[in-house]
Amino acid sequence: WKVGSHSCYTWAFSSAMHVLFRCGVSRSKTEAQAILGENFKGIGVSDDYGAYKNLFDEHQPCWAHLLRKAIKLMLQHPDEIQYAKFLEEQYNIYQLAVRFQRDGRLTVGRKEKVQQLQKQIIKLCTLSGQSIDPVDTSTHEATFIRLQNELINGLKSLFVFVEYPEVEATNNRSERNVRREAEIRKGGSR
Repeated sequence: WKVGSHSCYTWAFSSAMHVLFRCGVSRSKTEAQAILGENFKGIGVSDDYGAYKNLFDEHQPCWAHLLRKAIKLMLQHPDEIQYAKFLEEQYNIYQLAVRFQRDGRLTVGRKEKVQQLQKQIIKLCTLSGQSIDPVDTSTHEATFIRLQNELINGLKSLFVFVEYPEVEATNNRSERNVRREAEIRKGGSR
C-alpha cells in the first residue's frame, strides 16, 4: 500500500506456534534478514519472490504457487492438451509426495523417496532447458517452459517437506495470517 509516495509492505513470519508481522516496511531482503539474521539455519517455506533466494539454510518452495501456475496455463489455454496433462501429472507427483510426508512408517528411506519424486519431475519437464525465442515462442509457451525450468532448477528444494515431515509443503499458513491484515488495510469488512 502507499503512504504518500512511499510504498509499504507486510512481511509475515510464522511457525506452528507463533506469527510475527513486520508492517509498513520495504520488500527488500534486508527486512527478512532483520528478523531471521544473516545466517538463518532453519528451513523456510515461501513463494518464489526473489528476496527469499539464499535466505534460508534449506528452502521449500510453495507447492500451491507451483500448481497455480500450471492451473492458470490450463485454464487460459484449454485447447492446449499438453497443459492439462502437465498439470495432472504435476498434481499426481505432489499428491504422492504428500502421502510420503505423512507416512509415519518412513523413519528411514525418506531421501530415497525424494530421489524417486525428483526423477518423476525430471521425466515430466521435457521442455526444461529449451531456449525461448521471443519471435517464434508464444507467451504461453514461454510461460510453460519457464515453469518447467523453475521445477528443474529448484529440484533440490521441491521435496524438503518429504524429507522433513514437520515442514509444510505450502506457505498457505503465512498467507492466511496476512489475509485479514490486507482486508482491513483495503477497507474490507470481513
